[in-house]
Amino acid sequence: MGEKRRILGLMELAKQEKRRFYRHPLEVPIEVQTPKEKAPTASQSVDVSKAGMRFLWNWKLPKGNVVNIVVPVKKKRFKLKAEVAYSEEDTKTWRFLTGVSFLSFPDDFKAALSEQLLEILEHREKLSNELGYQVNARQAASEWLKRVEFEG
Repeated sequence: MGEKRRILGLMELAKQEKRRFYRHPLEVPIEVQTPKEKAPTASQSVDVSKAGMRFLWNWKLPKGNVVNIVVPVKKKRFKLKAEVAYSEEDTKTWRFLTGVSFLSFPDDFKAALSEQLLEILEHREKLSNELGYQVNARQAASEWLKRVEFEG
């Protein structure tokens, strides 16, 4: 019964999300290395999908640039290569919201991301039941991530 409920929850989220892939809230510290930098720079992810991710950056990155990103998921650090799709000013943070498409997408990253998404969906359902109102995906992910420690 629990597995069926998880699948139905994923299907409902997919209907609500008009994008090809659901954007999974994942606000964690990441490392990004651009072609001009010799070492990675710390940043903050906003969300991630099976196709790419969005993160905050201190300056505008040119479309088409290839960057290396280290992303923590399920207590592991994944090293990914991605291409910049856009980089636009975010007036809330005064940084640049940068979207990238993954060029490398290891199977273990896919599996860990999918597993984490299911755990967050379960946590969202549990929180919603406990609190008596519908908790949004970003709130549930934030609460769930507070419990997880990432290995280096």
